[in-house]
Amino acid sequence: MAGCILLGVAPLCSGATPFQEGMWETTMETTMEGLPMAVPPTVVTTRQCVTQSDLVPKPPQGQNCTFTNVKRKGGKVSWEFTCNQDGATSTGRGEITYSSTASSGTMTVSISSKDGDLTARTKMKGKRVGACTGEAASMTVNGQDMRDIEARANQAKQTIKEHEMQNEANRKEFVRISKQVRIPKEKAGGCERGIGENGKNACDESFPPLAIKAGLWEVTTETTSRQLYGGNAEIYNTPAKSTVKSCLSPVSEPVLDNNLPRAASRRSGNTVTWNGKTLYGAISGGVEYRGDSFEGGSFTKGEMGENYTKVTGRRIGDGDCIAMERSSRRIGTDTSSRKIPSASESGSGGAMETIKNPVKKLRSIFGF
Repeated sequence: MAGCILLGVAPLCSGATPFQEGMWETTMETTMEGLPMAVPPTVVTTRQCVTQSDLVPKPPQGQNCTFTNVKRKGGKVSWEFTCNQDGATSTGRGEITYSSTASSGTMTVSISSKDGDLTARTKMKGKRVGACTGEAASMTVNGQDMRDIEARANQAKQTIKEHEMQNEANRKEFVRISKQVRIPKEKAGGCERGIGENGKNACDESFPPLAIKAGLWEVTTETTSRQLYGGNAEIYNTPAKSTVKSCLSPVSEPVLDNNLPRAASRRSGNTVTWNGKTLYGAISGGVEYRGDSFEGGSFTKGEMGENYTKVTGRRIGDGDCIAMERSSRRIGTDTSSRKIPSASESGSGGAMETIKNPVKKLRSIFGF
C-alpha cells in the first residue's frame, strides 16, 4: 500500500486500512529522564470512541503545538511535533501501528526550559472494546479517575485561594495592631527593679506606689504575629483579642516571666519597661499606669518572625475588690504580716476575687 501524508485529519491518499473505528481503550506508560530523583512511571488509561481522524494523538487543550511530517503507511501512523507553553519548548516524535482491534506504539518528547532539560518516553498499547455507543470518554491516571483528580485539584486551588485571602486579611490586621501598640519610653530617673540584699526592691521603694487604683478592672489585649518561612514567604496568624475582668491594685510586686532575668525590668515613675531575650527572640515592652487606666504593649522579634501585643486597662468599679484598697501599700514592702480582709470582714457580703500579684497577671497577658 502506498504511503500517505496526513494534513490535519484528512489523508492525501485512499486505500483500505486495518483500523476499525469504535470504542478503544489505550494505556500509555511514561517514564521521565533528567529529574533530580527517580520517579515511578505515570500510567494513563483512556477509554473513548476513536475514528479515522483520531489516529494521531491530539495535544492537550491550551497548548500551542504544531504537528509536522504526519504520515500513514498501511496500519502505521507517525508524526513529529513542537509545543511552546509557559516558557518551555517541547519537541518530539511518535508512531503507532494499528491492526483492526489492537495498537501499539512509542513516543519520545524532549522538554527544554530555564529549569533544565527533561526527556519523556511513552509506550502505548490499545485495544478495541466495542462499537461507539455514545459512552462518555474517560481517563484514569495511575488508577485514579481523572474527574476525581481534577475535582481535587480544583478544591486545592479553592483552598489555596481562601488561605491567601485569609492571610491578606490577617496581614492588614497585623499592620493595624502593630501601629497601635504603644510601648512607653523610660523617663529620667529610672532604675533597675532588682531585689537588694535585704530582700527589698530598692528601685520601687524610691517611688510612690504605682498609680493603679484598687478595684475591678477590664483588661483588653490584642495579639498579632507574622512568621517567616525561608525566602519571602510570610504567614500572618489570625489575631487574637480578649477582654477579662480582674481585681488590680498596687499591693503586689511585679514578677517577670522566668524567661527574662529580674534586671530586665526597669521603673521610672508610673512607667514600667522591660527588655531581654527569650526563646523566640528579643523582647521589649512596657506599661504606663494612670490611676484609673493604663496602656502598654510588647514586641518580640526573632529569626522566625515577630509578635506584637497591645494591652489597655480601665477601672470599672469597686466590684468585690474593696478590701484590696484598704491593704494598698508601697510595692516591694513585706505584706506577709498584713491580712487582707475577707469578704465577711469587709462587709461586701459576697465572694471576693483578689489578685495578689496584678503586674504578674498583666505579664501573663503580655506573654513575656
